[in-house]
Amino acid sequence: MSDNIDLSFLDNAPAAIMFVKIEKNENNEVTSFSYKYTNQKLKEVGIVVDCQVFEKTLIDVLNSENKEELKVCVKVATEGEDTLTDHYFSVSCWQPNPEYCGCIFKDITKERRAETNKTIEIENSNVILQNTAELLIDFDLRQLNIECLKEKRYIPVIDCTDLEGAIDLRPCTLAEGSIKKFVKMLDALTNYTMQVKGKLKIQTGNSDKYEWYEIRLCREGQRIVGCGRNINSSMLELERLQLQAERDSLTGILNHKAAERLIESNHIKEAGSMFLMDIDDFKTINDTHGHPNGDEVIKNMADILQYSFRQDDIIYRIGGDEFGVFAPGFCEYEEINERCKLLFSEIEGFGRRIPFSASVGVAINDPYMTSSYKKLYKRADEALYSAKHGGKGKAFIDIN
Repeated sequence: MSDNIDLSFLDNAPAAIMFVKIEKNENNEVTSFSYKYTNQKLKEVGIVVDCQVFEKTLIDVLNSENKEELKVCVKVATEGEDTLTDHYFSVSCWQPNPEYCGCIFKDITKERRAETNKTIEIENSNVILQNTAELLIDFDLRQLNIECLKEKRYIPVIDCTDLEGAIDLRPCTLAEGSIKKFVKMLDALTNYTMQVKGKLKIQTGNSDKYEWYEIRLCREGQRIVGCGRNINSSMLELERLQLQAERDSLTGILNHKAAERLIESNHIKEAGSMFLMDIDDFKTINDTHGHPNGDEVIKNMADILQYSFRQDDIIYRIGGDEFGVFAPGFCEYEEINERCKLLFSEIEGFGRRIPFSASVGVAINDPYMTSSYKKLYKRADEALYSAKHGGKGKAFIDIN
């Protein structure tokens, strides 16, 4: 390629083109770089070379950040090895003639900046995850089988507890009670809710137990992405406080407020029976044997009730020497009467140091008639009053 060859046919080419001549001395040492040709497209993409700098060396024209590309030009011109380098432009280089390097530039500034920003974003996300999240959730809605999820109870997550190591994609198992909550969260997202959050019990791949996580999910097209933060310690403490607030401190069974709330919300429209009991002559027991022994009688009564009734029955202490039980499904007079006989038998044969008896009032709940806990309680209390007037250790059943 001679210096005066006509390359004007490349002036309006759609690609940015430049030819660079590599000058050497008699010792084959590179002495300078000079432009021999640039077209219009090269100027449009941001490498401006006009007649004032034409024939000047590239070292004079380009800043230090571009010197790596000068090295590429030297290699191509002297060794004839085609290559591709990347800076703000991708530069395809070839050897048209010995001592010449042809270059085609493609502007990749936008892509490079997007890539750089993405890298920064990922790094920032990793820092955030390392400090705020232990689980990262990412899956395609189109590949999610809800029935399979319900059966196998696992979701794909990334364990972010050790971001310095390899990030591990592993399935996490949902606790039985958390499956419906997770499906509801997905349903909300498929109905175009922007973001949902919930508390789920999850067993991660590196744990042998279920722990509480606060999960935040959002939808990006057909993808569900989100993160999870371990809140197990705070949830266990909350459960402890709730249990403490719901339990009677002396006997460990439910207190009156907790039982009333549970029966009112879950059972008042359910057929069953309410048993109310109090210990006969409890004041005399306290006066004769002392309050510590009176407390022992209270605890004995709670133990007897838990033994005499079913596991799903709601057993609670109303206060003082009064107790209550709601037994779902107990509607027939005969089965209620048999349960009362069992209770009296257990009280009599419990083998205590201090003998005692108890009176029982029972109201059968009609879910079509009873509208509140208080109304059912009032009927059972009136039945208890009737039992006490019938003598100690008696039961009265209100079947109305």
